[in-house]
Amino acid sequence: MYNEAVSDKAPATWTEVTARVAVGHRDALVAWFLNRGASGVQEEYPSLGTLGEDGPVVSGCLGEWDDEEPDNPGTDVVIRAWIPGPGVLNVGKVALQRTFPGVEVETREVGDRNWNRKWLEDWQTTSVGQRFLVCPAGKVPRDTGSRILLHLTPGMAFGTGTHFTTVGCLEILEEIAGDGPLPGRVLDVGTGSGILAIGALLLRSSEALGLDLEDDILNEARTNAELNGVGERFVTSAQALTAGTGRFDLVFANLIAQVILDLADILTHVTARGGHLVLSGILLCHEDEIIQTFESRGLTLSKKKRNDDWVAMAFAKPTL
Repeated sequence: MYNEAVSDKAPATWTEVTARVAVGHRDALVAWFLNRGASGVQEEYPSLGTLGEDGPVVSGCLGEWDDEEPDNPGTDVVIRAWIPGPGVLNVGKVALQRTFPGVEVETREVGDRNWNRKWLEDWQTTSVGQRFLVCPAGKVPRDTGSRILLHLTPGMAFGTGTHFTTVGCLEILEEIAGDGPLPGRVLDVGTGSGILAIGALLLRSSEALGLDLEDDILNEARTNAELNGVGERFVTSAQALTAGTGRFDLVFANLIAQVILDLADILTHVTARGGHLVLSGILLCHEDEIIQTFESRGLTLSKKKRNDDWVAMAFAKPTL
């Protein structure tokens, strides 16, 4: 996922801090971790385990909880965070105990890891829309029918074709391709695995630029492009999106609603006249605001895909 925060290469080691506090201190503790550079925060309490068979739910996506957190039947909550570098093992523990009297704290040093690897090892070939078959590298099915194979390496990058935020974009892409000549130049903001840009290239777009902030993610995107035979037409960059990025016939922004709103002017600017802007990562509660924001900038809503929680949409930019 793409955001505008400055991001350096991932550190070789992290401090994992696990703290148990009273429920009333939950928000303050999460803020304490984030203010100290935590890359992620995981919440655990007993009722979360009832939502699946594999233990506590660790996703922060409220859409997976029908926009409401499960009730915590207890008086405590466990918050686990990962802070860059090994130097906060003891300092962090003392600071936490001073800030939150009675807190139970455990810290340990962990190496850099592929946080998504375990889940991705079990990831299977997935049919997406009417034309794509998304395949983990090395798991190509015998019978692909008439579908276009889109190969991905199981890595750390976001975008595997299994979540609606990605599926919706690929389905919209198919419809744009079916409406006439597929746009030539493609921009994928927050490219992650590169799946959207690669999908467009497989449907005969001429070239694509993928933007993301971490070199490791961009390396994965380039690897995926090469796996699909489109590496020579796919360029990546860690530069932030600006008006100087250029103009593109097809722009993808599978982000989150607030980032999309923050980037509304520039996303409109980089979409060429007569081009398409495809937006996703939007919870239904933000749908109307997103539509109003981009229609007020002269774009026309042209396509929309929804499920129970998410919406993906495309806007057309007038030719004149």
